[in-house]
Amino acid sequence: MKLKKIIIIEIIIFTSLLIINISFGRYQSIIKGNATVEICEPILEISKKNNTSSVTREKGMTYEISISNYKDEKTSDVSQSYMLQILSENVDLSKLNIKVYKDEEEIEIDNYKTESFNLKAMEKESHKFLITIQSKQEVQEEIKGNIKIKVTNIQLEPEME
Repeated sequence: MKLKKIIIIEIIIFTSLLIINISFGRYQSIIKGNATVEICEPILEISKKNNTSSVTREKGMTYEISISNYKDEKTSDVSQSYMLQILSENVDLSKLNIKVYKDEEEIEIDNYKTESFNLKAMEKESHKFLITIQSKQEVQEEIKGNIKIKVTNIQLEPEME
């Protein structure tokens, strides 16, 4: 009888250990994969036609700027957003009438900045701007100095398919 009890206890202990090892066993899995990473090439081509350094009420001046997302046959890999800003270190811009036209349509400028414009990835796009600058009527003196057009752009998040 004692031997039977010992055998039953050993079977119970063995079965318990077996169940515990299966229930609380550790599993390790190895995941392998390959990834190819390519750096996207943003292209923002800016070309201008003319600029002058003297502005009078009679003459005024114009800037013609073209902004595109391609150069030669290479198109930008990423979508971009950009804006124009008119700056000067030595000319009081408040003495000037500044108008900005995009593709022959006048656009609003706020604090000498335009709204943002987008260029799509992988599609050739080009925007043409005409910026006219004239002295205001009440300004009597000739205004001389440098006026700069700054283009600020950012890369947009890619659209996930």
